[in-house]
Amino acid sequence: MDENPDRRLSVRYGMNSVSEVNLSVPVMFGFRKKTMKLGLILDISMGGMAIQYDGCDIASLKASHLSIVVPGKGALIEGIPFEIISDGQMGNCSPENSPRRCGLKFGHLTDDQRKRLQFIVNNFSAKKAEKHL
Repeated sequence: MDENPDRRLSVRYGMNSVSEVNLSVPVMFGFRKKTMKLGLILDISMGGMAIQYDGCDIASLKASHLSIVVPGKGALIEGIPFEIISDGQMGNCSPENSPRRCGLKFGHLTDDQRKRLQFIVNNFSAKKAEKHL
């Protein structure tokens, strides 16, 4: 049995520009949600992405949707459902000083979200992806 099976179904591509991830976080004592900047995209695919972030544990935020933002272009995709696959420290720094890496799997995407995600992979990744529309 493979000791480190890669469960990804899609090829991941590194980002060649700074792209951010925002979370929609429920506000306590209400039905509203607020948006907060989470971190930077390390790599992305049609099935998920890895992000680098500092601060609190993402799972504790109880967020269920995210947005992908490219500075200067705004939010390119909003309302993406996701699931946390992995979350851990990067590097050998002390836990309070170490950035974290989180692997996210996308949930069911609308046709429009899929098209926008393909646009991001094709235009903002370090390696141009083949068009799979």
